[in-house]
Amino acid sequence: SDEILGYLADRNLNPIRYTWNAKGENILRKIQRAKQALPV
Repeated sequence: SDEILGYLADRNLNPIRYTWNAKGENILRKIQRAKQALPV
């Protein structure tokens, strides 16, 4: 809708870089645990 496009246009004028807070090692560990928990 027009409201969403307007919001995105305003937001893109002053973008804020996303900063990852989690370490890559922790993310990979969580993925491994999730794979083990899921049935095959």
